[in-house]
Amino acid sequence: MLFKTIKKQDFFDFYFPDFQCIGPKKVGTDNNGKPIYQFLPFSSFDEIDLDYETTEYSAKTYFLPYKETLSSFNFQDDNWTQKIEYRTRPRVIIGLRWAVAHALAA
Repeated sequence: MLFKTIKKQDFFDFYFPDFQCIGPKKVGTDNNGKPIYQFLPFSSFDEIDLDYETTEYSAKTYFLPYKETLSSFNFQDDNWTQKIEYRTRPRVIIGLRWAVAHALAA
């Protein structure tokens, strides 16, 4: 896993067209008016908020998903076929806390 520190003023100059970009996005507010954040895919840096305190779900769900279809099967008469799909698009997760990044690297 690669880590890179980027200066804040240079951060928004980066663009990752060939990557799935994931970052903390505001998805709503709780009963007290406090914002709720989740790590979700984004296409513009204006969609993410790096001043978040906590997220509703951990970014670890992108590494260890709750559910994932690895393959599917089709049975017809005495024959069967198997379909296997791989996620080949690289991912960039932006805005992880240092402790989470460290835990994922361990």
